[in-house]
Amino acid sequence: MTKFPGICLKVGSDYQFVFPSEIIHIHSEGSYSVLTITGNKQLVVSKKLKEIIALLPTDIFVRVHHCYAVNLMYLQSFEKGANSQLVLTNGDVIKMSRRKKSDFMERFTLL
Repeated sequence: MTKFPGICLKVGSDYQFVFPSEIIHIHSEGSYSVLTITGNKQLVVSKKLKEIIALLPTDIFVRVHHCYAVNLMYLQSFEKGANSQLVLTNGDVIKMSRRKKSDFMERFTLL
């Protein structure tokens, strides 16, 4: 049997099937996580960010803050400095922690 390439999330009393490529970013709110997906829809699930990240491909998802993970396919720019932040293609701006910055930068070739 072939496994479904997406993930199944319990959203309220329903189940939502999502492909990793549809997820723009994820942020945590306590014991809940909010997934922003294409079409600027948001899904609230009762799972911690760490649990959701474990289900996603590590080559395109990166944790950039203790509350945020982003899909690198939706990265538009990186604003370096004391208050480093990422700008995503949907216009969302995500803060990057100082601790996560070096791991993030190692994924790229700088010219």
